[in-house]
Amino acid sequence: MHVHMSEKYCLEVIVVKGDVKYIRGLTEKIMRLKGVEHARLTSTTAGETIEVEAESQ
Repeated sequence: MHVHMSEKYCLEVIVVKGDVKYIRGLTEKIMRLKGVEHARLTSTTAGETIEVEAESQ
């Protein structure tokens, strides 16, 4: 989905389904694109249980 927020800024929403590791990699690639100022990955399930990897802090 593409929405013009102002003359200078646009909001892009991309919905994907698939392997979590692949989607995280895709998100990182999008963040590195020239012109991308903000990017965020928000994930959910289709009612299924997911396993979350523990991140070391």
